[in-house]
Amino acid sequence: MAMKMKQMNYLGFIEDFTNSQNLAEGSIKTYSYALNNFLKFLGKESFTRRQVAMYIKKTKNKGLSEKTISRRLTTIKCFSRYLWEEDLLSEKEYKKIRGFKVKLDPGEDDRRALTPEEEECGYQTIANPILRMLFWTGLHYGLRRSEFINLKLQDVDLKNRILTIRHSKGNKTRRIKILKTHIPTWQQWFTTREAYQLNHDFVFFTDRGKAGTRTLERYFNKISERILGKGNKEVTSHTLRYTFAVKCWRSGMDLLILSKILGHASLQTTQLYLRVTEQEILAKYEEQASRVL
Repeated sequence: MAMKMKQMNYLGFIEDFTNSQNLAEGSIKTYSYALNNFLKFLGKESFTRRQVAMYIKKTKNKGLSEKTISRRLTTIKCFSRYLWEEDLLSEKEYKKIRGFKVKLDPGEDDRRALTPEEEECGYQTIANPILRMLFWTGLHYGLRRSEFINLKLQDVDLKNRILTIRHSKGNKTRRIKILKTHIPTWQQWFTTREAYQLNHDFVFFTDRGKAGTRTLERYFNKISERILGKGNKEVTSHTLRYTFAVKCWRSGMDLLILSKILGHASLQTTQLYLRVTEQEILAKYEEQASRVL
């Protein structure tokens, strides 16, 4: 039977929760900050839907953007699922929190996928080999920023057609199949890379060595300018990752498979990430089941 959360030290569970979510370093900080802020508001009250609703109302009154509020609510929902799975929250209360919704103004959410025209513009206008390969890799494999940075030559196994993606938190990895049609692009990039005579084995790099966070951000700013115009910085590694995810989902990929490919800790994380409703899942199931069953 689940324990009651009243007067429990919620803060003690944040680190265990973030460790279980397979998050990038930046996401860990974001999740931790959001949860600390919520738990400070919560105090010694029970972790309930009512308290979540009161917290969201308070953040709205503070004038925070709808995007920030939505992200904090998503974090709280993921945390509530973790507590439920650890028998620290009742299933009844977890379902109430999971079902709680806050109206999001679409104009406030800048997360979007590239249009087919923008993708084509990228391929037509990005001439720099490194920028072009970053663009292509992001659209075809959905890497996080830290995963671009940590990707090494030995992670690209063309013989067995396996791409090993290493999470920024040490030994956590996931593997994606390299399509046969992708092999020439990888081979061409390796040939281009050899001309630099590098003394390290990172796939993406600078003249001095490994590409860090600031360097990668600068690279993507240049990609954004090529696609959307000078001074624009809207196309990021996450833009390409989100575009990859949306295209896979819309093309009929199973949500569970997509969740594994994206490296999400749970199916719910993927559902929230893509803004997929239960109705959409049921409709896609009906469509696919009618062909299979």
